[in-house]
Amino acid sequence: MEVTPAAASLEPPSGTIVDTAETAPIATAPEHRIRVVANPWLARLLIAAPIGVGLVLAVSGFYLDDPMFGTGLVAVIVVFVVFQVFARWLPEALERLRLRQIVGPGEQARFTAFEAGTERMMNNRIGLVPAAVFVVFALARYPVAAGGLDGFLFGSGPRSLGRAGPLMLLDMLGETLLGLALGLVLWRMLVAALKVRELGDRFELRLQLNHPDRCGGFRPIGDLCLWNAFLVTVPAVYLAAWVVLAPRIPMYGTTYVGLHTAFLGVLAVLAPVTFVAPLWTIHRSMVREATRLRVEVEQLGQQIDRLSRDLLERSDELKPDEIAALARDIDVRQQSYKRSEQIPTWPIDIGLALRFGTSQAIPLLGLTGLGKPVIDAIERLAKFAAAG
Repeated sequence: MEVTPAAASLEPPSGTIVDTAETAPIATAPEHRIRVVANPWLARLLIAAPIGVGLVLAVSGFYLDDPMFGTGLVAVIVVFVVFQVFARWLPEALERLRLRQIVGPGEQARFTAFEAGTERMMNNRIGLVPAAVFVVFALARYPVAAGGLDGFLFGSGPRSLGRAGPLMLLDMLGETLLGLALGLVLWRMLVAALKVRELGDRFELRLQLNHPDRCGGFRPIGDLCLWNAFLVTVPAVYLAAWVVLAPRIPMYGTTYVGLHTAFLGVLAVLAPVTFVAPLWTIHRSMVREATRLRVEVEQLGQQIDRLSRDLLERSDELKPDEIAALARDIDVRQQSYKRSEQIPTWPIDIGLALRFGTSQAIPLLGLTGLGKPVIDAIERLAKFAAAG
């Protein structure tokens, strides 16, 4: 058996994982980043909405008499803040995929078209449909207070439109704008989930071994889906809290519990769907790439075996410097195998998964009724501390 010269043994044979960073084309950032909200007036509305709600809460004390409504407005502020983070992260996440060459160099034009299509869909007029639905929800309490739609539109009661004073009209205008803004947020949340899912189906994504994000370079997509799910989690936490708290407050009792529980059930399903369902296609794409890479990794293991057998069988015939060179070659390949053995197949790591799971704890406690024993225990502990 011939011994491969030391210099040649350091060059990995065909099929070995090779660093092609020097020969691969360098991806560049696009001149135009996608706009989640292209219309400048709508963009201003989504920025002004939480500021306006915050000012109302700061200068008005009505929420002291109606804490459910007041905390609902706080939840609305948090939703808009989360949306601003989401709106900035979406183009950032797609740009990072481009710069990391997750999408192959030959598909850059298609990826640019995908980004343009995402922007068009985000800003499609169809998004006004959920906005209109949310406006109806926002204004629904006025006909209820007036005894029906006829009483609100044509009646003469104190809650009718004909008797509405400037304060009531201003309140209706504010809630209309809030409903409009929340509907626009919902539309963009759904589009983001659909587009991430489409990304995994339309493109052969390139998984990067040993990437520092521990997700094969896909971590930006996992973070994006987490922020998207938070848009659902915030109102779910609000509803879950009041499902537990409302029966303990005489002014509310069980009046809203059924309605809140129904909405909470929808959101408890929607949050995991907006997080897991889009990531599933990315996961499948990563699995396909990992399967291909696994062949190369195992070929490297076979090369280690051949070199180790060669060293064992020829140890008596080799010179000391040849033995040392061959041993170094084996060590280099072993280190390469260890680094490449764990191939990630999800665009999230344990930390991100735990953050999502923790965020769902409160909604699940409210939905399953487990929150009541927790509140009871806290009350007993508070009474015991007060007595002490």
